[in-house]
Amino acid sequence: MRKRLFIAAAATLLIGASTGCAIKCRVNCTAVLVQLPCGPEKVKNGDFAGGKFMPNSSGVMPLPDSATDLSDWQIVNKNGPSSLLWVGAQNGLGLVSQDGSNFINLFGSLPGPIPQLVQPLQVEPGRYLLQFAVGWDGVRNPKGIVTVNVSLGGQGTPPATTHGTSPNHWELFTDTFTIRPPGGTVTLQFQAAKDQVLGGPFPFIGLDSVTLKELLPFDSQACLPGTGVPIK
Repeated sequence: MRKRLFIAAAATLLIGASTGCAIKCRVNCTAVLVQLPCGPEKVKNGDFAGGKFMPNSSGVMPLPDSATDLSDWQIVNKNGPSSLLWVGAQNGLGLVSQDGSNFINLFGSLPGPIPQLVQPLQVEPGRYLLQFAVGWDGVRNPKGIVTVNVSLGGQGTPPATTHGTSPNHWELFTDTFTIRPPGGTVTLQFQAAKDQVLGGPFPFIGLDSVTLKELLPFDSQACLPGTGVPIK
């Protein structure tokens, strides 16, 4: 079972530390921010800062199929030449970093099959909270509507589609997943949805701030993720 929460990102996303996860919920019909107890981080290099980043003059580095430059992540595109793009916080394309570090453009660099960004994770059985930020280009795509497909261990979610309401052009999404016994290795996967018309010579569907933590037992009076409303 999966649930989805959308939050319009502020300048810094509300992502909890290793002992808590910040979730926007409805409690007694009022939107409040709740800190739920969570386990340690499962995703490695979720801010895309780690690796051998060698950008071109525009501050971008192509990541083709099977590239190993980006630490802990795998790029998969066996059926086409298109690459993902690793974008520097300082770039010549007018793209704004969500958290001050590098980020990923999930839109393929060439026509054809869209690459996947994946990471194998070791998890125990339990209920997990996945959070990630999706961004768009406010100049070339002023409506701010982009869509990303996400799955964990083969469990899909509703597509993560931005609303175009965040002032810094990044929005935070939250999903919950249940990992059944015995647990083990599961694959976290992100891929831009097909047939998106974004305009401009450099279409952009950003990904940043990926985190996955186990939801620990909590007071039943706290609300469950997935019942939230956008933070304005």
